[in-house]
Amino acid sequence: MRLLKILFVHDRPQILGGAVLYLNALRQYLEGKGHSCQVLAFPEESSPTGGDVIRIERKKRHAFAEKVVAKLDSDFHLYRQLRRSFKRLRPDIIHIHNYTSGGNAVLLACAGIPTVHTVHDVSILCPRSGRSLDAHGNLCLAHFGFGCRRRGCASYRVFFEHALFRESVKRYALRAHVDRLIVHSHLLAERLKAYGVQPLPLPRFVDIEAFPFVPKDEPSQRLLFVGYMDDTKGLKPLLQAFRRVLQRVPNARLDIVGDGPRKEEYVRLGAGMEEALHFHGEVPHEGIPTFFQRSSLVAIPSQVPETGPFTALEAMSTGRPVVGSKLGGLIEIIQEGHTGYLVDPADVEGMAERIVRLLENPAEASRMGLRGRKHAEAMSRKNPFPRIETLYHELVESRGSGLYRSSDP
Repeated sequence: MRLLKILFVHDRPQILGGAVLYLNALRQYLEGKGHSCQVLAFPEESSPTGGDVIRIERKKRHAFAEKVVAKLDSDFHLYRQLRRSFKRLRPDIIHIHNYTSGGNAVLLACAGIPTVHTVHDVSILCPRSGRSLDAHGNLCLAHFGFGCRRRGCASYRVFFEHALFRESVKRYALRAHVDRLIVHSHLLAERLKAYGVQPLPLPRFVDIEAFPFVPKDEPSQRLLFVGYMDDTKGLKPLLQAFRRVLQRVPNARLDIVGDGPRKEEYVRLGAGMEEALHFHGEVPHEGIPTFFQRSSLVAIPSQVPETGPFTALEAMSTGRPVVGSKLGGLIEIIQEGHTGYLVDPADVEGMAERIVRLLENPAEASRMGLRGRKHAEAMSRKNPFPRIETLYHELVESRGSGLYRSSDP
């Protein structure tokens, strides 16, 4: 098969989350096969990007102009910048990972180029920034439609603005300019089908060599949280649960790895627990295995239905049980009572109870961790990257490559 020029598009590569980790792993695989890979980004003005990322600068506008662009979800200046970049770079195929901060301009700019989009979260379906929560805080399993108004998620004005300007353009662009939508969650796949698009389900992937199994020689009482510090990751309820844990396990310790806009708030929430809390900030991905290995278990208290958090897969690969929210892809990854525990995202007491149970029963935690490792090994044998490489070739051969497809004039 011929070697390809592949352009990855990601709006926020500075956030070391699951989408970036997945992109980097896929890029490493493809470059190992001889393909040429580049990453293009259009992050917020002050956000840093890596040295090998092609950065498109966003246009500065007055507040009113920014409001208009946000309502339409179509930044014409960004669209033109993307089209110029695509013509200059001349990729054979584009692979979008996250694009929501760029809006519909990103999808429209892909016209004429074979395009794949890996859907990493539910923001593609939900107008409320992918939270999938209704006005009462209940999980919503629907997609955009009149139900948004009935559930109280949007006023009539906001609903019709979204329906007329944002949603209609997005549906058109997804169908006209995106050739394949890849998903790793059965829940998200079903929701996308209900939305009107046909996704390609592929298995999740974890690098078991980068996250080796390390049995605990001595029992420890360390709990680990790894994630971006915003409301969606659930650090607030975890801190509330950990306060209850300390009442029963005074020697427990919580390591918090990550950074984000709510860090100062979470530090304040930890007042009175300073000796038991350790905020380590953002850590390079190659340094994360050390934190897993010295922990007894890992907490993933997600408040939104994530498609398949890498933290859960990496924890299982290192042989650590997971206490996670009964939401989204976590339900598909964690086997209740076998490789970890699942609790309702708002059940602070239930989360604390299961954490205490594993801290006080290291033998049970070890058995769960060993079963998790075996599950991770089975998943690693279903590496989806060769299938993605084959998909690229199929699209390029059937649709043409470069800026104009074979069927275009």
